[in-house]
Amino acid sequence: MPHVVFLRAANVAGHQVFRPRELVAALPDLDLVNIGAAGTFVVRAKVTEKALREAYAAELPFVPELAIFRGKEVIDLFESDPFGGRAAEGIQRSITALYAKPPAGIDYPIGLPEGRNWEVRLVACVGRFVLSERRTSGGKFYPNEVAEKLLGVPATTRTWGTLEKICRAMES
Repeated sequence: MPHVVFLRAANVAGHQVFRPRELVAALPDLDLVNIGAAGTFVVRAKVTEKALREAYAAELPFVPELAIFRGKEVIDLFESDPFGGRAAEGIQRSITALYAKPPAGIDYPIGLPEGRNWEVRLVACVGRFVLSERRTSGGKFYPNEVAEKLLGVPATTRTWGTLEKICRAMES
């Protein structure tokens, strides 16, 4: 079964810049599939997590923060349809990959700001994934910063559409 790798804070506002295509070319033995520009990869080769971390560290021009998941974890999340159908108009759904186990005892959903005018709502936590919704009408909150602040765990966020692309790449 493949792995899925999420890089944290890469290719964002000129921070930790790299070219995903060049990384794929530099690591042919990993049989990487690049999903977008933010540092999301499907690793189709059979490899240990330790070997993945070493390979990325050797090729990237910065010390990478990697969240590594078994492909089955990602497929199971996607197939469970945790949001239950299509998003309402003006709502973007995302997953936030946590770099460590989240604290126990958190009551979901959590909206910021609190109340009816929330901009970001953490809907649920499934393993090391936090499901969120964000109003696309703007605002000052982003799911990643909300999850990191409230849970105290480093994280990186991708849209639900990116998760769909990851699953398609693992199927091919």
